[in-house]
Amino acid sequence: MGINTHYYTVYGVKIDEFSEEFSEAWDEVYDETKDNKDMALILDGMSGSYMIFGKILFDSGDLRWGDYEDTHSDIDLTMLGEYKDKCVEQFMNYFPSFGHYMDHKWKLMTFVHYS
Repeated sequence: MGINTHYYTVYGVKIDEFSEEFSEAWDEVYDETKDNKDMALILDGMSGSYMIFGKILFDSGDLRWGDYEDTHSDIDLTMLGEYKDKCVEQFMNYFPSFGHYMDHKWKLMTFVHYS
């Protein structure tokens, strides 16, 4: 047994309370949303302390299975508005009853995620 570890940079919203209700809704459409390039859903399944919705701008890849490569990634800050618009549109297509999550403050975040 091991722990999957990713370092992410995301432009989006962080919800500091894990919603089982949202998790169940996500499970229903997971196959449709997992490869969506405009909208990422990162749910903390380890401690249940957060949910993050937004656009992934950098993903280290799963560090559990391989060596980390020193990777440089440029982020075009002028695109943040467009990323937000596309993400909100996609989110509302799949989860209209959770639209209030999109009203939270949008931030540029870098964090480690374990699963």
